[in-house]
Amino acid sequence: MYRFNATTQQWTPRASFTGQGREAAAAFVLDGTVYYGTGQKQFTTAFNDMYAYDPDGNSWSPAGSFPGTPRGWTGSCSTGDRAFIGMGWDLGALLFSDWWEFTPATGISEESAPVFTLQPNPAHDRITLSLPTGFT
Repeated sequence: MYRFNATTQQWTPRASFTGQGREAAAAFVLDGTVYYGTGQKQFTTAFNDMYAYDPDGNSWSPAGSFPGTPRGWTGSCSTGDRAFIGMGWDLGALLFSDWWEFTPATGISEESAPVFTLQPNPAHDRITLSLPTGFT
């Protein structure tokens, strides 16, 4: 991983990811911490592990497991002190439409009622995220 300094236009190496190499993973940022996980490797292995990167300490640590089915091409977004992770593909026949909420205090828990809608699913080149009135 690298950090970019916009003033000097320079890239600086940072700590290497400590989990297994993967692609098509989900990532989001909450309170300055980067969360990264799920994903797949060479269309043979789907992951459900999550990791946290602390930019101040330049270190990675395990951040629990995604409780849903392991998957790649997982969607994610964050707002305020909450992040959402969901959708994706199990590398077989299943395309998921579930969404899970993540907070640093409680980890990941399934949403019983979605707090937003994402259209279309699956998406190809653009999506529309609709939030309810007063959502923060």
